[in-house]
Amino acid sequence: MNWSPDEEALHNKLVAVAHYFQLGALLSARRAGGYTNITYFVTTDTGEYVVKWLLPHQREKLQHEVLYLQRLQQYSFPVASYLQAPDGACMYQQVDEMAVAMKKLPGYHPHPTKEVNTSIGSTLALLHTLPIQTLPVK
Repeated sequence: MNWSPDEEALHNKLVAVAHYFQLGALLSARRAGGYTNITYFVTTDTGEYVVKWLLPHQREKLQHEVLYLQRLQQYSFPVASYLQAPDGACMYQQVDEMAVAMKKLPGYHPHPTKEVNTSIGSTLALLHTLPIQTLPVK
């Protein structure tokens, strides 16, 4: 396939992230949007994933976010969490580039309806019942 240098560089970066997190062989990728972070939906021979490139200054923010996600998982709260590499890290880092990966969940973004709003409200109410001791201040 004849790719432009930019496309080839992107492809190589996505392959590196897939390899780091052991997601399988990259089959396809498409931009999913993002203004601050750049997100891609990635398909490999083992499944569908979301890869998000982070800005360098967001490392500390990501470390706090991981602590929050771990607490939510500890209490079986529904959350899409970051995948871990075999070494236990949840962030791919190469020079000035950082990326995280998540399993792509089924479904779509819902439109606001009474039922959707009720479900979101109930979930947020449950979130406020979880203990926050020992977590960093946001």
